[in-house]
Amino acid sequence: MNCKNKPSIPSGFSYLIPNVDRLLREHPSYDSNVFLIMRFMSTEPMQRIYSAIRQTLTIRGLTPLRADDKSYHPELWGNICTYMLGCSKAIVVFEDVELREFNPNVALELGFILSQSKPCLILKEKRLPRPPADIIGHLWREFDSFRPDVTLEEQVSRWVVDIDWEIPNPALPLPVARFILHELSSFHRTLRALKGEFDRLIDYDEEAVITFTSFVARISSSNPFFRKNNLLAELANDDLSLSELFKQSEGIGHLFQSEVYEALNNRHLNYRTRIKCASNGLDRVLKANWELIRSTQDIVTRNLHS
Repeated sequence: MNCKNKPSIPSGFSYLIPNVDRLLREHPSYDSNVFLIMRFMSTEPMQRIYSAIRQTLTIRGLTPLRADDKSYHPELWGNICTYMLGCSKAIVVFEDVELREFNPNVALELGFILSQSKPCLILKEKRLPRPPADIIGHLWREFDSFRPDVTLEEQVSRWVVDIDWEIPNPALPLPVARFILHELSSFHRTLRALKGEFDRLIDYDEEAVITFTSFVARISSSNPFFRKNNLLAELANDDLSLSELFKQSEGIGHLFQSEVYEALNNRHLNYRTRIKCASNGLDRVLKANWELIRSTQDIVTRNLHS
């Protein structure tokens, strides 16, 4: 395990040592690893919450990890425990944004983290009536799910200061590259889903154009490549390869806007032509995005072995 500090594995979980070793070979700084405990949902509100936390941690040199990132153990609980043991810190999110019900798994994982006396930030959505009984005795911080970028950045940043975390500058290129790679990969999955809908389309009418335009607009509003992030750009400027990578990732957003969104809104063309042009443009965006994903993977690999 190549890290300043090493995790302490309880005797009852010694069977997970090989799995934790694998995780730490890919995320070698145990001190920087932060386990995110939250619902696994791909809806836009939950993705915005997830993205806001990830971005805030990343630009401060911390590595956010979630149990659905990769399978290090074939069983769900074994995989979750691998992440909890391989991370020195944790953030837990209590909310009822999509489901008006309590998620016992979130409380279970929080209990596991607290039993190891690891620093943990407990976040509660401000509209949640009250926290679960399990955490009433603990301090928590509120956030607004309608303004996650602002409120989560504030709360997570305050917590990072409270735990006396200092950004390890030499290690910064790796988390920044990981963040960009994660967002590129998520964006690619969204693009492929959109392409599938284009290919299945039968009726090239006004309703189809309106539906696609609305969906494309939502993609543009939720993806970080369409919003200028001065702090992340400034950090990336410290490394020439990251600086170029950051510019190219923003270029993917501009390409999507010009090739897909503008094609759908070109009222000089009939509905069928607008959809065909948008679909062809999407092919070009997919190709460019995939090439950038491969370049980013190379940067991450080089930083892991440097």
